[in-house]
Amino acid sequence: MRISRASHTKKTAVIAGLAAMGLALSACGGETTPTETPSGESTPTESQAAPEGEGTESPAPATRDESKDLVIWADQLRADALRPFVEQFGEDNGIEVQVQFVNNVRGDFSAASQSGTGPDVIVGAHDWLGEFYQNGSVAPINMGAEMEAKFNPVAQAASKFAGQTFAVPYAIESLALVRNTDLVPDAPATIEEAVEVGQKLKEDGKASNALLVQVGQGGDAYMAYPFLSAFGGGMFAKTETGDLDPTKPIVNSAETVKGAEIIEKLGKEGVLSVNIDGDNAIPLFTEGDVPFFVTGPWAISQIREAGINYEITPLPATADGGQMRSFATINQFYVSANAKNPAIAEEFVLNVVGDPELQKALFEVGQRVPALTEAADALAGDNPELTIWSEAAAAADMMPNIPEMNAVWGPVGQATADIVKGSLSAQEAMDAAQKNIEQALGLS
Repeated sequence: MRISRASHTKKTAVIAGLAAMGLALSACGGETTPTETPSGESTPTESQAAPEGEGTESPAPATRDESKDLVIWADQLRADALRPFVEQFGEDNGIEVQVQFVNNVRGDFSAASQSGTGPDVIVGAHDWLGEFYQNGSVAPINMGAEMEAKFNPVAQAASKFAGQTFAVPYAIESLALVRNTDLVPDAPATIEEAVEVGQKLKEDGKASNALLVQVGQGGDAYMAYPFLSAFGGGMFAKTETGDLDPTKPIVNSAETVKGAEIIEKLGKEGVLSVNIDGDNAIPLFTEGDVPFFVTGPWAISQIREAGINYEITPLPATADGGQMRSFATINQFYVSANAKNPAIAEEFVLNVVGDPELQKALFEVGQRVPALTEAADALAGDNPELTIWSEAAAAADMMPNIPEMNAVWGPVGQATADIVKGSLSAQEAMDAAQKNIEQALGLS
């Protein structure tokens, strides 16, 4: 495995690089009073951007076991990593505990919390917080300034909404370009160069695909965002204070459409395909005959296991001066507003999630940069890719956490699928998405 030049920087660059995201965080709307994300199983982050919950174990029913004092819901890989820590917490405190593997954590939690059959703690993405705050399904926690200082400041800021802290963060993730170095020794300067090299390899019979980007039949707004953002486009306009303005979607703005035109071009060239989705993207790359793959840290374990020699680099620029920017997501632990034992649930997220050993264990199953500074620094020496992922995250836009985003994911995803299929032009598809979003938000 080759490691990029960035990996030789000091481990403190992990925290320094991520701190550079502070200015972008204001765009997530953490202080905005909200007025949602149908993408496959649950959310772009959970089910599309991070398709890591596969396994042979059947998911537990999405309802709590009332005999347990502490019940935690998570996807399968995180549930497996958490279980020893949760069981030890139960033994130490003389309580009955349970970690349940739930496929659709966000959706099932929202439903179960209303009926009183939900868990005490869930593991999920920071962009769920606006919706949770709006429906009152999560409780604020008392972290305190001393504990907050132990976390990456950007990750800690993402745990807040309306001036309160609602979660303990454990990891930071974003997208990057993963390159098969046996096929392409040197990193491309632009996305166009990557496509040109990949197409040449395909023409020569050395590659099955020039570039892998997850699209799917219904589209994938999360994976499309790096293209849509390349020239300053996005989902919502910003206010004078830098927060997102939920009354002004901009998915058909000139800047966003210019990014969508790259998707249109790559669709016409056969580089992007709706047949590439969360089920087959990683397996296709691990076959060893694809030069480039836009993906996140969740894919790395399978790439390593396949014996692929690879390098990770931040998303490239475009030939005409744009810069692809992915979404950055903070993964965190929430306490339910209807927890059976609120004090126990809060003690768990504060004392156990804040334990460097737990954050290290979660890193091992997902390769996401730990949010706890001590854990990130401890791991960086033996895991130089942490620095690369931190650089990628520092160049990303914080995933919006306002509830209005739920009106965006589906229309923008469908628009990008239509563009790739060639059924609509970039302008037509983004115009249609804009109209659907405005109608869903009651703006037209």
